[in-house]
Amino acid sequence: MKILFLFCFFMFSFLTHATSISLVGNTLYSQPVSAASSTTSYTGKFNFGGGLIVSQKLISIFGVELGGLFLQRSTRVLVTDTRGPIIFSVEGILKQYYFLFPALAQVYVLPNLALGFGGFATKSVGRMKTENFKGTVGTTPVTVTPSTTQAQSTELGLLGGIQATFPIKPKISAHFELWYLRALSRAFTHGNARNRDIQTLVGLSYQL
Repeated sequence: MKILFLFCFFMFSFLTHATSISLVGNTLYSQPVSAASSTTSYTGKFNFGGGLIVSQKLISIFGVELGGLFLQRSTRVLVTDTRGPIIFSVEGILKQYYFLFPALAQVYVLPNLALGFGGFATKSVGRMKTENFKGTVGTTPVTVTPSTTQAQSTELGLLGGIQATFPIKPKISAHFELWYLRALSRAFTHGNARNRDIQTLVGLSYQL
């Protein structure tokens, strides 16, 4: 009986409240965070992507948002080892393509302004690429072959953000969002780093 009630409530809300589909472009700044004692450090880089966002108002001040985006995440990594008599270091760029699936509950503080909190899941595509890797032993450059470390095939985390829409024409609006994402699972198959991202989404929304 409870399941039937919830289903009826959802269908009533879907039919009587605004549902919008947004086509968005995405900019992403990603910087994995590792333990303070780690010999590996990361520097974030800007990346781009895009996808679809679906927003559904269940009541006038509360709604949900789901999405699917295709993104690239790239990070500069530096590994240093100062424990021995000679300092050894390796640095380069790691790149990974992946799908991002966000899910947020939204509270509308204004008709076109909502605060959201929820979670996300990712699914990596292909193998992680490495670029411009180089190393030094002391002050002497050496040839470096990147290790077999790969991005985790899936990732789970928390997401918070703010959404704003601005009407342009009947049923069409400009769509803006700012997200902060913090992964709960490890970013790579080796080490303890976890991804931390700031993302901006800009696009157009169509109200059904």
